[in-house]
Amino acid sequence: MKIPPVQSPNATTEQVERLRPKEKITNQIGALLEYLNKTQQEFAEEIEISQSAVSQLMNNKTTMSLETLVKISNTYGIDCNWLVLGKGFDPGGNPGNTNEFEKKQAILAVTVSPSNEPEIVLVPVKAQAGYALSRVDTEYIRDLPVLKIPSPQFKNGTFRAFEVDGRSMEPTLRKGELLVTSFVENIKWVKDYDLYVFVLENDVLVKRACNNINIDGTIVMISDNSNYPPIVRQQSEIIEIWKLEAIVSTELPDIGDYAANTVREYKEKALLERKNTLNPGVQDIHTFD
Repeated sequence: MKIPPVQSPNATTEQVERLRPKEKITNQIGALLEYLNKTQQEFAEEIEISQSAVSQLMNNKTTMSLETLVKISNTYGIDCNWLVLGKGFDPGGNPGNTNEFEKKQAILAVTVSPSNEPEIVLVPVKAQAGYALSRVDTEYIRDLPVLKIPSPQFKNGTFRAFEVDGRSMEPTLRKGELLVTSFVENIKWVKDYDLYVFVLENDVLVKRACNNINIDGTIVMISDNSNYPPIVRQQSEIIEIWKLEAIVSTELPDIGDYAANTVREYKEKALLERKNTLNPGVQDIHTFD
C-alpha cells in the first residue's frame, strides 16, 4: 500500500518570507540575519533601530554606529571583531543548524484508511515510553489505536494524537485528555508560547516552547503549572515535534465570573418576580410607603 508523503503544515506569512530564496549576502549584517533566521523588521525592533537603517547597513549605504555595534553584540552575543572585521565568528557553524533534526524526520511511519486517507494514530500513555524507538516501525504504528475526527481540518496533512499524562500543564491541559497534533518538519517553525508535543529519547512531553535554536541551539520546554521547572534540550536531543491543533476532553472548563454572575442575577430576578406575584400586597405596601 502506498504511503502518502508527509505534508508540511500550513505556513504562515512569516514562514513563507523566511523560506523565500535569500539575496546574496554582501556583509556581516546580511550574514547575521540569515544566521538568526530573522527578517529585517524583527532585527530592527530587537536592536531598537529602524527597518530602513537595517536595509542601509545590509546594502553598505551607511556605517554602523558604536551604539548599534554594542547593542548587536550584547543582544546576540556576537563578537564585535566579526561585526567590524569579519573575524572571530563563523555563521556557517552556528549551533542552530537544523540538518541534524531534519535528518530524523526523513522517515515517518504513518497508516492509511481503507479509502487511502491518512489516519490519526493515537499514542496512549502506556505506549509513550517506547514511542521514540518504535516510531519508524510500521507494525508498531499499525497496532496503535486510531482517532477518527470527521472535521475537514484533519484531512490533509500528517497528524498524531497523544494522551496527556501528569499535571505539569494544568490548568490548561488535564490528565487523560487527547491532543490532536500536526507534524513539524522544520525546528525553526516552532513558535514561542505555542503548545507542542516533544518526543525525546526516553520521554514524550507536552510543553510551551521558547525557541532558542538560532541563539544557542536549544528549545526551552515550559509548563503552565509553576511547580514544574522549565526543561532545556539541545536540538540533537529532540526526535520529533508535533504542534497542538485540537483537544479532545471529557471535562468542560469552569464557568467564568461574568457567566456565573449573570446566572445568579437572573435567578434572583426570577425569584423576586415570583414572590411579588404570590404576595402582591407586600409590593403594594412598599409602593405606597
